[in-house]
Amino acid sequence: FTNGVDIYCLFLELSKKIISENAQSILITSNKWRTASYGKKTRAFLSAKVSDLKIIDFDKFQVFDGVSVDSGIISFSNHTENNGVLHFMVKNKTQNIFDFLNSNQQFQVIELANKDVWNLSGSKFERIQIKIENERKSLIDWDISLSRGITTGFNDAFIIDEKVKIKIIQQNPNALSLLKPLLRGRDIFKYSKVNSRLWIIYIPKGFTIKNNISSNTKLNIVSEPPPRYGNMPIEDATEWFKKTYSALWNHLFPYKQQLINRIDKGDFWWELRACTYLENFENDKIVFTKASKIQAFAFDYSKSYLLNTSYFISGNHLKYILSILNSKLINFSFLNFYQSGGIEGEITLQAIQKIPIPSVDKRKEKQMNDLVDKIISQKQQGIDSSENERKIDELVYK
Repeated sequence: FTNGVDIYCLFLELSKKIISENAQSILITSNKWRTASYGKKTRAFLSAKVSDLKIIDFDKFQVFDGVSVDSGIISFSNHTENNGVLHFMVKNKTQNIFDFLNSNQQFQVIELANKDVWNLSGSKFERIQIKIENERKSLIDWDISLSRGITTGFNDAFIIDEKVKIKIIQQNPNALSLLKPLLRGRDIFKYSKVNSRLWIIYIPKGFTIKNNISSNTKLNIVSEPPPRYGNMPIEDATEWFKKTYSALWNHLFPYKQQLINRIDKGDFWWELRACTYLENFENDKIVFTKASKIQAFAFDYSKSYLLNTSYFISGNHLKYILSILNSKLINFSFLNFYQSGGIEGEITLQAIQKIPIPSVDKRKEKQMNDLVDKIISQKQQGIDSSENERKIDELVYK
């Protein structure tokens, strides 16, 4: 058993236990166990404990209406004489599966020994992957940090529009520092983003107590339980927040019970959970969303915050990395070699950190950075940027 494993992986093992020797088990499952980290033990189990393994993939179409997870059929026999895997790829939803299996000779026999991830696309794709990865560092090995957006626990309370923001600032000018521009996943596009004109009320864990600690404080700084920076009676904290940030109090108070019921919160119900990388939101960064069905990495210099369905990359060489991530080569590589878990095209931190990024000299990096600047400017002006994007693809292929 592995924490975070999808339950269907357990059914694969259970089915072997309940069928008789030399019998066959056939199951319909998601096909992400082949590449996702949670499927590592399942891959080891299937390569060592079963035989006559057959996998039928449905090529980028959903078999079941209303189910977005990519599906497949897996069958195996209950004995341990491993002989690789037969891999079939069904291209058309209208095909009769039995007719296809009886007539189709275009299957792949793939040896699984010592394979950490099961890429069943065939030897041609494997050669491409080796060439792409040759002498390249994975994204995670560059001087960058990969982070997730903010979890509020109750977006309706903490996300406000421009009209509410102006009203709060008029009543409480000191609240401006707690209002952060917000980028949603739907606002992020390839190289570009749009202004959502939304804001997030960001009151971090510790804000109330730390703003009440002084040399004259009576707070018990060493009391238990945490926070270690001190404790403050809820009555005193409420009085201080209500008086100091009356406009924020008036906005949040109608949601008090929902905010109290959150798992993700700070010391008090008006605060958000702790975030160790908070300062990275204020820096230049590459932003992208988990649920995008198209390749969409954008550059953000507006100090925008993100929600927890979006991610961002902070650090060095950002524009160069952005050009690589938005290239056709990396789009192909991601869909065929590095995607793990989720629906087709969905981006996870686990998958994106494996993307190979080539090292280049300063001259070529500047060349690609200049192209990125031109593309961003063109996107902002509504000008076609396809020619400069093509130039980046050519440089990536070299």
